[in-house]
Amino acid sequence: MVIGIAAAAVALAASASPAFAKVEVKHFYGEFTASITGQTISPASPAVAKGIGEVSELKIAGVNVECGGLTGTSEVTAERSTSLTMTLTFKKCSYPDKQGNVISHPKVVFKKPLVLRFHANGSARVVTIEANEAELRIKPANCKYHIPEQEIPLAAEKKPESEFEAAEYATEEEVITSKGGLKKFPSGIRERLNVSMIFKRILTEFKPTGPQCEYVKGEEAAFNPITGEVEAHSKLEAELEEITLKDGSIGFDTTPPEI
Repeated sequence: MVIGIAAAAVALAASASPAFAKVEVKHFYGEFTASITGQTISPASPAVAKGIGEVSELKIAGVNVECGGLTGTSEVTAERSTSLTMTLTFKKCSYPDKQGNVISHPKVVFKKPLVLRFHANGSARVVTIEANEAELRIKPANCKYHIPEQEIPLAAEKKPESEFEAAEYATEEEVITSKGGLKKFPSGIRERLNVSMIFKRILTEFKPTGPQCEYVKGEEAAFNPITGEVEAHSKLEAELEEITLKDGSIGFDTTPPEI
């Protein structure tokens, strides 16, 4: 009888074990939201959002770059999404070049804007396809720096479900009271998006071409003998404020969806 009871207990435990199996819960970090009254935002009918901001720090492979401003443009293709692609255009950039007692400010030219895809978990991906798409030049040495496609921070590529603090998002609300405004925003609220970012290690590559564009062994960089390029890191700290969707609202919603 004892053996029979024990066997039954084992069988019961075996049959019940699947019910206690560990279930992996996908964490909800939030979603980018966009809406226009009377219009469905989709890939076939996108909407444009624009914002302006400032660059607190920009260091390209060890070179301190100063910029007079920053603009961001996004073609929004969904009303709710866990990612938002933003094209960043840097304005009036230069770097302090000290020669003896004289300091000049040579221009820093971005050949094309920097394109980032912001993720709801606070990470971002540099969206580049061709080698020269995110290239910039620092004169007078005419040193060319290339920012290849990558995940920022790098850990986000291996742990996409984890939360990161490289980028943060906030919704700014405007109360609408005019009759014309209420037609576009029946809720009486218009939303705008703010984005702040601190990317400490952005992989940046350049080819050493001379005394003013060379790799010095021992610096925080490494020479890749296969590509013939120096692999260094750049830093970007900036913010975009009041990103506005034309005739609509754009924001970031952290309210978990109802199950």
